[in-house]
Amino acid sequence: MEDRNFKEAAADISSAAGDLANSAKKQASRAVDSAQHTAIETFSDIESQIRKNPTQSALIAAGLGLLVGLLISR
Repeated sequence: MEDRNFKEAAADISSAAGDLANSAKKQASRAVDSAQHTAIETFSDIESQIRKNPTQSALIAAGLGLLVGLLISR
């Protein structure tokens, strides 16, 4: 009798763990989809700003490059 209860409990735990894993997988998938969507929107916004203000964008990029270069050289 105890062996049967143990097997039932193990099956219940296994089922609950499977349900939890599926739930975590769905949440992770939604998070990845959301992050991907946000990244695409952000890239599109940045690209639009670069096209509208190419000189300003080039100066910002040069400034950031200079800053990174100074930080690396130290």
